[in-house]
Order: sequence, then C-alpha cells, then structure tokens
Amino acid sequence: MNKRRKIKQVFSLSSGIISSLEAMKDQSKLKIKEKIIKIIESYNLVTREEFQELKEMNIKAREENDRLLRKIIELEKKIK
Repeated sequence: MNKRRKIKQVFSLSSGIISSLEAMKDQSKLKIKEKIIKIIESYNLVTREEFQELKEMNIKAREENDRLLRKIIELEKKIK
C-alpha cells in the first residue's frame, strides 16, 4: 500500500510539472508572438486591405489610360 501511495505521488508530481511546463511553453509562444508583431509593426507595412485598395485603383487607372489612348487615336485620325 505504501508503494502505491508513492507511485500516486510521483504521478501527481509529474502531472504538476508537465502542466507547469505546458503553461511556460504557452507563455513563451505568446511573448514571442508579441515581439514579432511589434517588430513587424515597426516596419510600417501596408495591410492587405490597403494593398487591395491600391491594386483596384491601379486597375481603374490603367482602364482609364486605355480609354483615353483610344480616344486620342480616334481624334488623331479625324485630324488627318
């Protein structure tokens, strides 16, 4: 019986240690993630939304340029 109690204590202690290690691991991951986010934010990178907005503006500007180019070509033909 004494042996069983010691085994239970060892398992209980082991379980506590494992729980503590898992908590430390989670906390370490969180700290690392926070540091990475802080570093990335310091670079002033654009967000995906800002990038998409600029991409759409670029597409519209190209379409407008194409339209104006066609109009210029038509006007030049009329002049000649």
